[in-house]
Amino acid sequence: MDEEEHRVSIAITRGEQGFGFVIHSDDGEHVVFKVVEGSAAWNGGMQHRDKIVTVNGMDTSNMVHADVLNALQQDPTVTLEVLRSCDNRDTLSHSSTEEQLSSLTAEQEEAFKPFENLEETLSQPAHCALFLSFLLHPQGVTEDELLLLLNMQWMLKNPSFTSARAIYHDFLSVVAPMRVDCVSDQELNTVEKIVSNKHTRRADIIGSMRPILHAIEKHVAVVLHDFNHILRHDPSQIEGSELLVNISKDNELQVVEGLLIPHLHASQAALNDEDSEQVSARYGIIEQSILQFLERLGSKGMSRTKTKNSVKRKSRVNQKIHFINGHQFVTTTYTHFTYCAVCRSLIYGLARQGWDCLVCGMHVHKEKDRFSASFQQCHKNVKKCSGYKEEKKGLFGSIRSFQRKSSHSTTARTSKLSASLHSSLSTSVSGATMPLPRLHSEPTPKSIDTTSITSNRSTTSGNEMPYATVDSDAGVWQETVSPDVLKTVSDKEKKRQELIFELIQTEKKFARDLFIFKELFRKPLIQKKYLSSSVVHGLFGRIDALWENNAPIARELENLRALNEGNAIEACGHAIVDLFRQFDKESFAQFCSGQQRALKYYEQQMMSNPRFADIIQLIETQPIVKRLTFRDFVAKPLQRLTKYPLLFKGILKYTASSNEQEKKDLQELLALSEQILRHVQSCVRDKEDTRRLNDIDDQMDRSYLNVVDKYFLKNIVENGFQLIQEGKIKLKCNGKFVDVHLILLTHVLIICQVKEERLVVKIPVPKDNRRPVITVDQLYVRVVATEKKGFFVISGKKTAPEIYEFRTSTSKQRKSWMETIETTSKSFNEHYPNWIESVQAKLEEEQAK
Repeated sequence: MDEEEHRVSIAITRGEQGFGFVIHSDDGEHVVFKVVEGSAAWNGGMQHRDKIVTVNGMDTSNMVHADVLNALQQDPTVTLEVLRSCDNRDTLSHSSTEEQLSSLTAEQEEAFKPFENLEETLSQPAHCALFLSFLLHPQGVTEDELLLLLNMQWMLKNPSFTSARAIYHDFLSVVAPMRVDCVSDQELNTVEKIVSNKHTRRADIIGSMRPILHAIEKHVAVVLHDFNHILRHDPSQIEGSELLVNISKDNELQVVEGLLIPHLHASQAALNDEDSEQVSARYGIIEQSILQFLERLGSKGMSRTKTKNSVKRKSRVNQKIHFINGHQFVTTTYTHFTYCAVCRSLIYGLARQGWDCLVCGMHVHKEKDRFSASFQQCHKNVKKCSGYKEEKKGLFGSIRSFQRKSSHSTTARTSKLSASLHSSLSTSVSGATMPLPRLHSEPTPKSIDTTSITSNRSTTSGNEMPYATVDSDAGVWQETVSPDVLKTVSDKEKKRQELIFELIQTEKKFARDLFIFKELFRKPLIQKKYLSSSVVHGLFGRIDALWENNAPIARELENLRALNEGNAIEACGHAIVDLFRQFDKESFAQFCSGQQRALKYYEQQMMSNPRFADIIQLIETQPIVKRLTFRDFVAKPLQRLTKYPLLFKGILKYTASSNEQEKKDLQELLALSEQILRHVQSCVRDKEDTRRLNDIDDQMDRSYLNVVDKYFLKNIVENGFQLIQEGKIKLKCNGKFVDVHLILLTHVLIICQVKEERLVVKIPVPKDNRRPVITVDQLYVRVVATEKKGFFVISGKKTAPEIYEFRTSTSKQRKSWMETIETTSKSFNEHYPNWIESVQAKLEEEQAK
């Protein structure tokens, strides 16, 4: 810590408008960039240029920007420790702010007025250019959303499949270089359907992009509000703001060029200097967006720079595509040695040498290439595309999962990349000598020297590996004590000590695994910028919060073991009961409920990002990882939570009744661990149900429904429907039982037929006029007296009462369906008493329009 800085503790309670401060993150430092006057942060004493050191006790030095934001959002009240300069003359005190407000001239007030409204800002080129210029500076905020907003507005003026797909690959896909986070999964799924069909209508493109446009506008409006606040309090902080004063139509273009051309030149220079394709692609998008902005204003003489990347992003869109076995091959020019994935021979030529798959990135010889080692048959002998998935089928056929590819071949990885990865991983764990192998050049060493790793430390600082030698410890408690001590211990107490020993050892291993996942897996990806911050967060979630939560538990248990080394431990509950009272179950819930999302990101990056695949494979081969894979580390937290109740219950069982305080502590630990597990499992189930409901919404064919039923099932996810139960069941139609798929939601009961992975909502037998969509407000269930597996569902509406007879596979399933339907109907009437009337009123209103 600098001698001129001192540490200050600040407690802030979130207000209606949030905490009221903006942070800028750079290389592990998180600095307060702005404090909103009158906000919670303002009233709590936070000042401009404070450096945030901890959030609720969690160290921020190893956090990225997204992790700090997540830590701030966990609780309504946060306690921050900040470093504050003793002679910080730039701090925005109350008095200085009043002086700045009063110093704003009438001309400045008039010039800055458009920034009060997003629509007004975007309609004024010079104001929009200043806002964009501010975001392109490293101010701790991102330009991604504004660039997406501008590109979407330009695209919607003249919508086309090509421009929609370009926006999807640049901003929306999981591996997009400038991926934004403020778009829902449902909206992304809709766009994926659009970009998977080249014959999509313009109306469908506009309809899929409108919701995303609205979501982006809301996000950018918040950023604009903060920008306007800074501008009005201190215009000198916004470079170029003086150009807007007394601006006219004659010099508007000149002002815009003065603001944006420096960023254009910087992006063009970075395109040729940047080795990372993901980062280079970001500069390419910035360059293209600025050029389009200037061209629309009539600026001339600007052109795209020629990059050294082997594949040009812009030229891909209009090329002829060869569809072979799921691949989408386009003719490609390579600027480095590239080998065919089929015949393994070099692809020769000066330009347009080979074919490159848009989906998985495979490189092969072109058709009729005389240098092919497989007699010009490489394109015919390719295996099925690994990036092509028949995930689901909708009304218009199969929906493909398109993924952005990387232009570099795995076989053509350079020694420079290998050396950089080697250097990065070798230093990820301080104090551990880990000479890692070089990619495609040196064999993996048979052994790695880890003697410098500190043995069995009870505390860790910086990047020291905690509990590095825990696997070499004794396997059971009895090996850690002398025979004389064992003679004095009863068999019941031996079992108790073995369980305590298992609790300590497994907790130390879990803490070590969290540290490896955090430092060895995540840190190199952040340092080398192979992934965007949003993808890194999707892969690793709140891993820092999990480490901060469990490291103290492992430390207390290790201290307990050290104090009683060679002897039996009389009590263990008191050491960790306070920590379990403060257990961060919300972070565990978010991490565990995001497992499927993390694995989805992992699979997509492994297929589309060769550098990511190489670095992950390299890490997984290290002895310190103990042959665990990325998937294993993702599953560890939930596995650990399920283990706690079993261990506490076993220790409690073998604890003597005379040890009253220990039994009391263990009973509380058991109750707390079960409560934590139930909460996390509930969050995981809710997340899975939401994901499944999205799948049902995508697969549902509503074409056979009448207008009213279609309106009932319109946007079931957005309208708050929740999945209660679903499954295969038999429905009696015209005296015969036929197979149907029954779906029970909080609002309706839906009868579907499964056809080619689609859920067709209709009664399967013709001329059966019963409705397949039944609202649950007046549903009654009755057993079939002559059938143990049958039951009736009766819709008791006065206008159209209907009876449905179902048959399950077992009597247990029948009981489950009947109880669930009855409970759902009662709950619906309590929570949504006027829902049907409101939906019908909205339908009538729309029909009238």
